[in-house]
Amino acid sequence: MTIKEKLKNPSRNLNNPYRKLKDLSRNLNNPYRKLKNLSRNLNNPYRKLKNLSG
Repeated sequence: MTIKEKLKNPSRNLNNPYRKLKDLSRNLNNPYRKLKNLSRNLNNPYRKLKNLSG
């Protein structure tokens, strides 16, 4: 899909649940993304507290 098409149709992809799932699974299977998310959570004091208490 070209950039022009994306701009013309941004809501079609946002409202597509299959696309959302595909993006989620793509991120889950990306080890760099996993590491980034982990480090972001580790550096979040509120998240730390929630993890400790939970």
